[in-house]
Amino acid sequence: MVLTLHHLQLLEEDVALKRFKSYKNSVKRVSKIGNVLTLVVFAGI
Repeated sequence: MVLTLHHLQLLEEDVALKRFKSYKNSVKRVSKIGNVLTLVVFAGI
């Protein structure tokens, strides 16, 4: 199988998408942790 320039570009896009998705997941995780911490602080007051 011969990899053309087009195939390489598609592969690069896939890697970028995976990075973006994992970045979005970590943002969600951080915001959930922030919500939990906020609840703990308010519950402690």
